[in-house]
Amino acid sequence: MMATNIDVNNLVTSFLGAAGGALITCLAASKWIMEAMLKTTLDLHLQRTRDHDKSLQDAETTVKKYGQPLMHSCWRLEFTFQEIIDEQEKHEKAGRAAIVAGLQTNYTGNESLAWYSSDEGYFLADTAYRIAATAAWLQILYRDVVFLPFENGSATANFLNITEAFKRSLTTGDGDQKTLLRYDYLEGVGDLVIDDHRNCPISFARFIEKLRDDKTFQEHFTLLFVFLRSIGDGHHAQLIIAAKQCLENIRENLTEKLKLPLLSQTPAQVSR
Repeated sequence: MMATNIDVNNLVTSFLGAAGGALITCLAASKWIMEAMLKTTLDLHLQRTRDHDKSLQDAETTVKKYGQPLMHSCWRLEFTFQEIIDEQEKHEKAGRAAIVAGLQTNYTGNESLAWYSSDEGYFLADTAYRIAATAAWLQILYRDVVFLPFENGSATANFLNITEAFKRSLTTGDGDQKTLLRYDYLEGVGDLVIDDHRNCPISFARFIEKLRDDKTFQEHFTLLFVFLRSIGDGHHAQLIIAAKQCLENIRENLTEKLKLPLLSQTPAQVSR
């Protein structure tokens, strides 16, 4: 039987060469895989960053979109509150209770159209409408902004905090005098006066029509009228001052941070 001569050195060299080639191939493949994974991760991060930045821009764009009508609504309600404050202060200076004659009216729901045209009826209904219309603009804004991400300290976050302060000012009360209103109720009356087809509050004329003809709508607003009557009887003087300041803060925020034009006159400089 013939012995087979095996060249061990050549065998080892061949094996090492093959192993080395395989190792190099594996390393090259691993490097390619790592580079691909890193690129994918970076691409995802960049895309998420772009999406996040776009969402922040969308949030600010949405606030700006509704900022002008909201600012005007706040301005009108601020003026109403200023009228109430002026009358309260006039009575206080004379040593009388801080009543507001225009709000000392019992709303029954059976009022005629002529009643809404009277001084007392108009002031009461118009004040309720201005509160509801401002709440409506805030609800419309929240619908578009609430699901968009925005960072703490951003212009949008600061603005929303200011609007929340306004709603709390009307629903928390001053001192031990708690108001009849609740946070969700204020949002509810805002929802009730939204014209979904036009995405804005209904007109004052339509508001009066619904108060006269829609029993359910009328019942929803009864609590707001009772609340306004309590203000007319001299309650919540500090609440109105705080609410007016919140409205002013909203207007100033829209003007300064979102670069919207400032209304040329303050509520105290014009008549209703």
